[in-house]
Amino acid sequence: GRVCFGDHQHQPPFFMENVQYPVLEVALFRLNENATAQDVEATMGAVAHFLRQQPGFIRWRHAVEPSGTRMDVAEWASLDEAKAAAEKAMQ
Repeated sequence: GRVCFGDHQHQPPFFMENVQYPVLEVALFRLNENATAQDVEATMGAVAHFLRQQPGFIRWRHAVEPSGTRMDVAEWASLDEAKAAAEKAMQ
């Protein structure tokens, strides 16, 4: 990608070509009302295993809000690697 530095008002911008920054992928969801604790544990284990096998994977976090909404945050080395993992997950 192309990254621009500078505030355009006080200093001229300068650009760095082909800079890669980590990417965060965030998913918010709720469980099916029929899901059991065993279902959740098995699914989270399978997700963690899959993610660890993907190129560019850095880390994954899972959180649960008191309302029951869940959030997964996966960190990837690049957008291309995140997209490739998402495509592989959908197969």
